[in-house]
Amino acid sequence: MSQDDVERLRKGYADFNSGDFAAVFELLDDEFVVRDRDEVPDPQVYQGIEGARRVFAVVGDGFEEYSIEPMEFADGDGWVVVAAVQRGRGELSGAVVEGDIFHLWRLREGLATELRAFSAKEDALAAARDPGWPSS
Repeated sequence: MSQDDVERLRKGYADFNSGDFAAVFELLDDEFVVRDRDEVPDPQVYQGIEGARRVFAVVGDGFEEYSIEPMEFADGDGWVVVAAVQRGRGELSGAVVEGDIFHLWRLREGLATELRAFSAKEDALAAARDPGWPSS
């Protein structure tokens, strides 16, 4: 992975947090795939730009001021793992909630082709190094 790809992802998180989703979509391949964390109830797979739109419509549901702040980028051959903190303020309670999330990205020719989310960094790194990844 190149430093340019890491910088594209860094900008993508900034665009996401500012609400500039159109700029984020420009970073995505037409065949982009998003996979939920395995441990969430009813994990989903979202396909294409339209799938990404559906993810953005539901991510942060129930929260105001939702953001995903990247803290660390680790890159390898064809992948980037982003350690991030997701934060939000409950719409009803007003309580601030935050937690770690780890995103595993696959990029090709400067465009993101797949995103998987994990709760543990070691799981994201193990999946990145799995020769069978991306999964089907």
